Order: sequence, then C-alpha cells, then structure tokens
Amino acid sequence: MIMQSILSFFLSLLAVFLPLIILIFLRGPLKVVAYSFSPLLQLIFAVLSYKSYPVFYNKYSIWEWTLFYSTIISASLVLFSILITSVISGIRNILYQSTSNTKAERLRLLLYLFYFITMPHLVFSLIYAFWGLVSKADNITIFRINLF
Repeated sequence: MIMQSILSFFLSLLAVFLPLIILIFLRGPLKVVAYSFSPLLQLIFAVLSYKSYPVFYNKYSIWEWTLFYSTIISASLVLFSILITSVISGIRNILYQSTSNTKAERLRLLLYLFYFITMPHLVFSLIYAFWGLVSKADNITIFRINLF
C-alpha cells in the first residue's frame, strides 16, 4: 500500500513536470528529442500513475481529475511551444540562411512533417483513453480489451 502510493505519487509528478525536468537536466540532441516526445511520455506516466494505485483515485476523485487536467495542460503547452519554435526557426532558415545542403534540409522538412502529422493523433488518442479511465467509461479505454 505504501509502495503503491509512493509509485503513484512519483509517476504523477513525472506526468506533470517531465518537460521541466528534461529542460533542466538534459543537454544536447537528446534534450530536443526527449522534449519533442514528452507529451506522449507525460500521458503514459499519468495512466501508469492512475493504474498503479486505482483505489486512491477512486476514493478521492478530485485527485484523478487534478492529475488529468494538469497533465493535459502541461502536454498542450509543450506541443504549442514546439509548434511555435519550429515555425519561427523555419521562417528564419528560409529568410536568412542559404540552403547549401538541400538533402539535409529536405530530410529535416520530412521529419518535421512526420512529427506534426503523427504527434497530435497519438496524443489525442492517449488523452481520450486516459479520459475513459478517469471517467470510468468501459467502452472508451484501450487498456482493457472487451471481447463482448
């Protein structure tokens, strides 16, 4: 019981504050990649926190909704900051820098395109599944398979 509560507390802190932890402690290209995928990781940590100690969240429903909304707000802020900074850096590259290495620029553009096409769908599906867990809707969750 104590280990469940400690694990749930630790995972819920990671779910909300993961982008700040990444920005403070990581350096180099690993920081960029980890920050880019932190919304997915935040939602996964929030679901794991909820699943690790469901008795607590069912007894005190204010905590499950607090975890849900704080994770959603934090992940949305990260996605918006990534979107804004990539648009600004893309405009700067187009306006002020010459494109001498066109293969690298095309590859970078394809990676950005892939990221911005797939990431919102993945995040929305996890938000939807997490909402299904919190609201106790049996037919919305992807974490339990219903055959009938």
